[in-house]
Amino acid sequence: KTVKSGEINSMMPPYFPAFNSTGSICFEAEDQIMTHHDNSNINSHNAMMQSLGHDAVLHPSPIQLTGRPPVMLYLSWDLDSLSPYQVLLRKNIELFEANHEDVESHAKVHANLPSKPIVLGQVGIRCRHCAHLHALQRAPGATYYPAKREGVYQAAQNLGNSHLIEVCPSVPEAVRKELLHLRSQKASGRKGKKAWGDRLTVLGVYEDTDILRFALRLDAFRDQLHKLE
Repeated sequence: KTVKSGEINSMMPPYFPAFNSTGSICFEAEDQIMTHHDNSNINSHNAMMQSLGHDAVLHPSPIQLTGRPPVMLYLSWDLDSLSPYQVLLRKNIELFEANHEDVESHAKVHANLPSKPIVLGQVGIRCRHCAHLHALQRAPGATYYPAKREGVYQAAQNLGNSHLIEVCPSVPEAVRKELLHLRSQKASGRKGKKAWGDRLTVLGVYEDTDILRFALRLDAFRDQLHKLE
C-alpha cells in the first residue's frame, strides 16, 4: 500500500526551504513563514559580515566555520522537475558543514582506508533522521562528502539506496516503505545531476578546489538565480 503524502510529510522534520514572493529563501512550517533573515544563526552572521567585503561573504577562510545550520536539500520547485522518488529522497537528506567532531570521527572510521580526510567547514550531506546522533553511532552510509556540487546527486542516491532504505533504524517505517515504492516506479524525462548541482547554488554552496563549502549567507548567490533552469 502506498502511504499518503500527508502521512509522510508529518514524519519529516518541520522546515522546508522554499521561495517567498520576493524571491528570498524561506522555511515553511505548518502555520508560519520564517525567512532566513529571522533565523538567529544566519542573522548573527549577516551582522558579522557587514563590515567585510563581498569576497569574504562568498569565501570564508579554510579554517572558518560559518555557523550556518543544516539545511534540507528539498526546494519547493523540486515537485515541478524531479521524480517523486527524488523529491522524497531530498526531503530526507540535509546539507551540513563538518565540525571538529565530524572531522575526528571521519578520521577514526577511515583510519585504515585510502580515504581523503575531510576538513573543518567542509560541506557534506547526511541522513536527517539520525543527524542528532554522534557520528560514530550512526548506521553505515549516513554521511557523504562530495567533491563537486553535481556529485551530490550520486552521493544522495547511494545514501538513499543503502542507508535510508536498508540500515538506518531512525527512519520511520512509513518513509522507508514509500521510498521503496517510489524507487520502483519508472520516471522518464526527469532531470539529474546538473539540476541537483544548480539547486546547491541556490542553497549557498560553492566549490572550493575539491571540496564543497557554505557561503556565509544563504542568499549569497541570489544574483545567479536567473541563470538556473
